[in-house]
Amino acid sequence: MPLNDETLDRLLKVFSGIYSECQVYRVLAERVSGWKELFDRLIADHEHQKQVAETFSTLRERLKGQKQIEEILRYLDRTSH
Repeated sequence: MPLNDETLDRLLKVFSGIYSECQVYRVLAERVSGWKELFDRLIADHEHQKQVAETFSTLRERLKGQKQIEEILRYLDRTSH
């Protein structure tokens, strides 16, 4: 299913927002003593990984079911905050 330019722009906007927030959080985290160890521990946390897997599993199913791209973008935008 090819994406038109408007849809592609919206999708890239969502990913850009996620990337931008990640960069800001990293800068803030680097100011905290022991941030790297805490980061690694949280990333390895089973519950965190479960939430991430559930988010992308839902997204995958929606894409497979050929749901409207607009709906998928709204879902991605909600889960990125």
